[in-house]
Amino acid sequence: MLVRKCAKGHNVYIFKPMTKENSTYKFSEDEIVSFDAQNKNYIVTSDGVVVKRTDSFITAQSSYEDECKKHHSDTIGLLTVGKHKLVNSVATEI
Repeated sequence: MLVRKCAKGHNVYIFKPMTKENSTYKFSEDEIVSFDAQNKNYIVTSDGVVVKRTDSFITAQSSYEDECKKHHSDTIGLLTVGKHKLVNSVATEI
């Protein structure tokens, strides 16, 4: 399951795999993301490459933010309950 994606259109994602092994997500004909979850709850990918496997959502978000900052400086930051909401897996301020 896709949890969060880059609001600026870069290929940076947080996934919560439905299986603890190999997963494939197809966004379009040109964009397919495959990875081995290695029994972890959250996977962070950037340009199709796994950059973090973790059981902690906080750790996944931190890694996701680090990857987003490599592409652009104006990121939303970590999700905060009451301050942000997810719309189609993109974080927006309330």
